[in-house]
Amino acid sequence: MIRRQVPRSTAAVAAAAALIMLTPLVRLFAAAGGDAPAPVVVVLRDQLPDVPADSEHLAERKRQVASAQAPLMAEVKDAGGADIRGFVVGNAFSATVSPAVRDALAANPAVASVVPDRTVAESSTWSGDPVRAGNRLLTAAPTDADGRAAHGGPGNGSVCPSDPSRPLLEPEALALTHSVSTPDTPGADRIATGKGVRIAYIADGLDPVHPDFVRSDGSHAIVDHKDFSGDGWDAPSGAVEAFGDASAMVAQGRQSYDLSQFVNPGHALPAGCTIRVQGIAPGASLVALKAAGVRSFTNTAILRSIDYAVTVAHVDVLNESFGIDTTADNGASEAVSLFNDQAAAAGVTITVSSGDAGGNGTISTLADDSGVISVGASSGNRAHLQTGYAASQLSNGGWSDNRISAISSGGITRGGRTVDLVAPGEAGWALCGLDAHLYTGCLDYKGKSSPIQVFGGTSQAAPLVAGAAADVVEAYRDSHRGASPTPSLVKAFLTGTAADLGLPAQEQGAGLLDVRAAVEAARGYRAPAHDSSPVAVMSGQVKITGAPGSSRTTDIDVTNTSSRSQTVEVGTRAFAPLGSSRRNVPLNSETDPAFTYGTTGATWVHHDVTFSVPAGTDRLTASLAWTGGVRTLGSVTTVRIVRMTLLDPAGTLEAVTRPQGGQTSPNFGTLDIPHPAAGTWKAILYTPAGDSGFTGPVRLETSFQKAVSATTATPRAVTLAPGQHKTLPVRMTMSTSSGDSTRSVILTSSDGRTTSVPVVMRTLVHIDGGTGMFSGSISGGNARPGSPEQTLTYSFRVPKGCRELSVDVLFDDNPHVVVRAVLTAPSGTTAGTGRNAISPTGDDPPLTAAGVSVSTTTSAPGTWLITLVVVNPVDGTELSRPFTGTVDLHAKAGNQRGC
Repeated sequence: MIRRQVPRSTAAVAAAAALIMLTPLVRLFAAAGGDAPAPVVVVLRDQLPDVPADSEHLAERKRQVASAQAPLMAEVKDAGGADIRGFVVGNAFSATVSPAVRDALAANPAVASVVPDRTVAESSTWSGDPVRAGNRLLTAAPTDADGRAAHGGPGNGSVCPSDPSRPLLEPEALALTHSVSTPDTPGADRIATGKGVRIAYIADGLDPVHPDFVRSDGSHAIVDHKDFSGDGWDAPSGAVEAFGDASAMVAQGRQSYDLSQFVNPGHALPAGCTIRVQGIAPGASLVALKAAGVRSFTNTAILRSIDYAVTVAHVDVLNESFGIDTTADNGASEAVSLFNDQAAAAGVTITVSSGDAGGNGTISTLADDSGVISVGASSGNRAHLQTGYAASQLSNGGWSDNRISAISSGGITRGGRTVDLVAPGEAGWALCGLDAHLYTGCLDYKGKSSPIQVFGGTSQAAPLVAGAAADVVEAYRDSHRGASPTPSLVKAFLTGTAADLGLPAQEQGAGLLDVRAAVEAARGYRAPAHDSSPVAVMSGQVKITGAPGSSRTTDIDVTNTSSRSQTVEVGTRAFAPLGSSRRNVPLNSETDPAFTYGTTGATWVHHDVTFSVPAGTDRLTASLAWTGGVRTLGSVTTVRIVRMTLLDPAGTLEAVTRPQGGQTSPNFGTLDIPHPAAGTWKAILYTPAGDSGFTGPVRLETSFQKAVSATTATPRAVTLAPGQHKTLPVRMTMSTSSGDSTRSVILTSSDGRTTSVPVVMRTLVHIDGGTGMFSGSISGGNARPGSPEQTLTYSFRVPKGCRELSVDVLFDDNPHVVVRAVLTAPSGTTAGTGRNAISPTGDDPPLTAAGVSVSTTTSAPGTWLITLVVVNPVDGTELSRPFTGTVDLHAKAGNQRGC
């Protein structure tokens, strides 16, 4: 094997630079006086790109990072620093230092950044409003004659099996993503199960010897576990996230669980309503990494987990179901993203949950990284019917799947990206722990310990994609003499074979995960397989920046992985309005019809509204707003929440809103339905009965759109020989309005598969005479704690010679919601911030102004961004609030030099 010569000068230069600040560090610590030391992560400027942490270069990387870090670490220790630990995957170290030492480190030319070690948030979500859990015996699940466990397919109208000895296979996602075979459709399990692939998650703790993590031959699916939280592996843990992640990936499906013992008595199921739970990659080997403790989930714990996963456990795939706010932060996201990029350079595929804050520009900063796979959540609604969630008892007992979950973070990031693809995450069954004292979140809907849970959100979607990535790696190795695919190839196989759902790209990305198609593409890539058929899109999502109304050409790369020629038709999609209607719905928590909320047994009331969907509608959206707020009587606090469930003309449950505010009412919700049936639909609005519920007008809007061609592709169809790769040029026309929007490039192959390529279009603010205008509207989100309600980004170009610039945003009236404005320079640094709040954020409602301004006196030439961040929650008095913005390249004092 030929090995690259490793340059050693970079580490030497870094070490020399570090010496510059040694003596000042000691003096500064002594001068710090009573300043309290705090933990930080010190990221070095030179990340040693020529020596990645892969198996070929790991030993040399360890040597070089140790050499680069040693002088700074030694001096930090001499200056009184504590808890000093070096990393390998990223050239960085952690320590506890005084503020003065921190400032000195930040000024060192060898240091890129000094990041406070703060707590981040897991994406783990389930708002079933349960009194959770149940301690029940496990029984071995029966198997079919060929050794495969029996299962029922989704959409057959059954929430329980007709024969309790043949339990339903859960989660429903397995069939929706073609991971398992059904009588009608072959699944990925006939090609790959993740065997020989090592995967990992970073979350909280779990029981690695849970019976459903043990294979029939007695071997364990969880092969390693390590604590980085500081609590210890056997310390109590919420465990919901860890069990959910591990279950989605490697649960064995060998045990039977009776849902009649799990549900709340308010939604009784017949005895013998049995299920079994299996992961997407049951043959894979899982490394469980506990970074989240009872009281903390820190950057350092995450970075140490990534370091261990790459350099010690040598995993092939890593899942991260946690997120960091999309707003300008303290550098935490940059540190984790840096480690993710370095892990990818070492050959590790990384899946990241997009977040659970809804679709209005709330994607986590960690997911705004082209080097990872950003995963949103689609719906699988069977669990709602099984548990009685979301007023499902008011439906006809049927359900639809493959919509975008209302919980899923979507939209467009400041970096100009959207989600890569979606996987089921509305609700699904997962394993949990029987010891409620040790695994405190593992409770059923009666409050007892439970070996299973209802799991959901992008926290479920991301590990499902991680499991699919393990299947892809196995399939690729099988047909490529044991060679592993690069992370970029794994991503291309997953996104490039996803099934188009017919929704906007900012919601679905490329579409719904199709594991069978992905493993077929991996197996047939440059080695066309006889039983493989996909044409895979290899280029991924596209970002285009241009002036309003201008045209841009983008290239789409496709590869035929089958053994026969295939024709691919190329088109584009945008959406045009067909019509809409608005009304005020009088919801009354005292007098509207009552029903029992299935997951809690509490009494709620509902108010039903019908509306007509016209023929030819390709997209239906329904949004609601209300002035909820919080009501406190003595020690009891209630949130006046309103939820909405949509039923199609047959009474089938289509979609449900998912408020995430906890003790905050989001005052807004929205649902999106592709290809809705024409006819009379029903919107069910519901709230807790009595004083705990909402009484008053609920603003409801229903909108109808049709799909239209967005632009032209040349040629419109192309034929690919077996194994052939082609680049297809597609010409796109930018929006005439400034701001971010998306389009989809649609590719339909002759085998009947349709996938899409998300195109983010960043239309520049037109500057004329030093001034530019833009506009938009504020709607809302689901009030997810730690996330914004909504973000909107506008870009503009500043020519050379400008000295100052300002951006002013004016609302039509006072929005009674806090809006932050973040101005980002071409270098990516924050140049200024502003907000419209004129009172402490604790005021309810907050005192706010009707506008927000931000300016800077150092306007470097290049492309600038202005991002508006809507802080939770909106007030609910309107469904949307328009605003206008002005970019002024002339200083307020009138300085026009060079502009």
